Formats: sequence, C-alpha cells, structure tokens
Amino acid sequence: MGSKNRFQKPLECVLTESEKVSYSQELADKCVKRSWLIEEKKVVSAGFNLQIKEIDEIIEQKSLAVHNGSEIRDVMCYWSIDRDSGKAELIREDTGELVEIRPLSESELQEEIDL
Repeated sequence: MGSKNRFQKPLECVLTESEKVSYSQELADKCVKRSWLIEEKKVVSAGFNLQIKEIDEIIEQKSLAVHNGSEIRDVMCYWSIDRDSGKAELIREDTGELVEIRPLSESELQEEIDL
C-alpha cells in the first residue's frame, strides 16, 4: 500500500438520536426567531411607510405650488361695511386687495337703524 493522502470529502452520514434532538431544537428556535423577525419587519416597514407617505404629501403640495406659482394660505382679512351702498367688502390685510363683495345682511342693515 502506498502513501496516504488525507483529505475531507462530503459524504452521507446517519444522524444519531442526540443529533436529531439537537437539530429539532435548533429548528424550533429558528422558526420562532423567523416569525419574530417577520413581525418586526412589518412594524419597521409600517414606520417607514408612514414617513414616506408624509414626505410624499409634502412633495405633492410643494410641487403643485411651484407649478401653479401660488398656494392657498390663511391670510388676515376684514369686512369693510358700506351701509350707503348696502354692500360689504372683504379686504386682505397684507395687500389691501378686494377679495369679495356681498350684499349686507338684514341684521347688518338693522345695525345702522339701531345706532
């Protein structure tokens, strides 16, 4: 017999009862951990999805404003009552621009009489 050239080769081996028990426990542990990770992924994904949705809403709002060149904002206004003409004018305080004209209501016209 010649020289021995030793090496390892993957070959089929029958599991012992002890190995079967050990593998079974490891499988059970991995199944539990996998389920936990799947649930954790859902929670984390939901958090990211919410952040993405919030950013998407801002992007949509700002894009529309840039495209239109204007946006709706709360602006301080006041009603200017002109009883002689029977009209009320809504005026923007920031620009002095006339926003709306409407007829005076009965109660607004009555205030003049009560004075």
